[in-house]
Amino acid sequence: METNRIRLSVLLALLIGHQSVFAERDANSCAYAAADVAPRIKTVLGPRYGAAEDLEALSGSFRELEILLLEIGHCRAAAQSGEVPDAHRQEHVAEWHSLNQWLYRLANFVGLNARGDTSVSWRDEYALFAEIYEFEP
Repeated sequence: METNRIRLSVLLALLIGHQSVFAERDANSCAYAAADVAPRIKTVLGPRYGAAEDLEALSGSFRELEILLLEIGHCRAAAQSGEVPDAHRQEHVAEWHSLNQWLYRLANFVGLNARGDTSVSWRDEYALFAEIYEFEP
């Protein structure tokens, strides 16, 4: 009985701590500036772009892109919500929306290729992304 009480106390402490982390994150709005996203994507995919095909490493890159996609989704939602005053809200929302769409495509192409489906090329999509965001893949 005492063991269950201790487990419940630990569980409650973890839940309360977890909620305070999210509350702090929401109060800070977004962890990234839109200009930081393309370099983050390059950090994830750049090393894979010129390397030989390695499905395990590509799967790891896919997982990193999924996490980044969630974070960017939060940033897009924060920009749309109006929680922070912004004189250029529509421009920022459009930029976050564009980044979200690009990353969604890239993540899906990487995921498909990591599972052996080569009907689309993540490298071609990444090269186009790099061209539009003006950096070397």
